[in-house]
Amino acid sequence: MNYKQLKDKMHEKLNSFDKLFYAFDEDQFDENYEKYKKRYPEIDGKKIFSLGYGGYAIHDHCVEYYNLLKEIDKMKKDFLAESDENQIDALVYELGNHEYIITYDETDAVNVVYGKEPEELTEQENNNLYEAIKRYKKSVEW
Repeated sequence: MNYKQLKDKMHEKLNSFDKLFYAFDEDQFDENYEKYKKRYPEIDGKKIFSLGYGGYAIHDHCVEYYNLLKEIDKMKKDFLAESDENQIDALVYELGNHEYIITYDETDAVNVVYGKEPEELTEQENNNLYEAIKRYKKSVEW
């Protein structure tokens, strides 16, 4: 599996989770809460919690969602821990995703892949980054 396939699998898992609803104003909240109650009648009368970013759910569904996020995070960490090649593949993908060819700033890509700032990278992570930059530049040559 490459990083793109991993990302697709992670997105699929996240998108299939339907035990929450989104609202960005009071009317949307009322409308979407009613739809949520129809999907999950057992939640009627239970307290609704905000997940942030406009997401809402009952406590049990929040816990399920949190556990799903932990599972997705573990999938990514396991993939990256498998090999330097996986880390390079992830960095190449994220450099493209964060428009490195325009900004020449690797900070966002490094943060997504390693959860660190570039100056915090280990020597091996730094070597992986430089290899990824080289491969990325080669892939976008005209």
